[in-house]
Amino acid sequence: MKKNNKKDTINLFFSAFLVTAYVICSFFFSQIAATMSPVLSSIVNVLIYSVFGLILFYATRVGEGKQVMRFSPMTLVFLVIPAFYIMLAYLIPAMPFGVQIVENSLIVAVASVAFGYGLPYTFLSGYELAQEEADTEANEEQTEALTEEETKEESSEETTDENSEEQESEEISEYSPEEEQEILAEQDTLDAENNSEEAALYYSKDENNETDDKEKAEKVD
Repeated sequence: MKKNNKKDTINLFFSAFLVTAYVICSFFFSQIAATMSPVLSSIVNVLIYSVFGLILFYATRVGEGKQVMRFSPMTLVFLVIPAFYIMLAYLIPAMPFGVQIVENSLIVAVASVAFGYGLPYTFLSGYELAQEEADTEANEEQTEALTEEETKEESSEETTDENSEEQESEEISEYSPEEEQEILAEQDTLDAENNSEEAALYYSKDENNETDDKEKAEKVD
């Protein structure tokens, strides 16, 4: 449930005050209409009720913020047009059902209020609904963007895994088992030759050291 802020509360207060003030003023308007001719009196009464419906429309939507343009054919066909016909039949009794409508002033009052309320409601709607739709669209766009990013990451990971697996398989399948054995044998022979050379160098160094020691001992003697 939406909580009204300070601005909405003030607007709702003034809208309620406006409705109450118009109800009081309508009494004086009806007194003035009683002193006029029957045709003008009926026109003034219809206008009083129609303006009251218009004020009700404003009062019930002032707390929701700015109005948004739209068109509602259902409201126009089932509310505005029948109410307008009842108002015309009240002003022109020669129309069908005109006599019955003139005799019943209550239906004229209700139809006039419905006309005043339904006419702007046909072309305007509250800002709250449009905001919710915008929020849902933004959330849907964010979710779509996130899902696209996740799918891209998953696809990139899959491609990297496939590439690594292919490289490993290529490295493994680069040599046959026989070739691998030959390569290992060659490496063993090379290692053995290197070890023999190192051993020969080591022994030659030892012999040279012994000869040097003997020469030094002879010179001392």
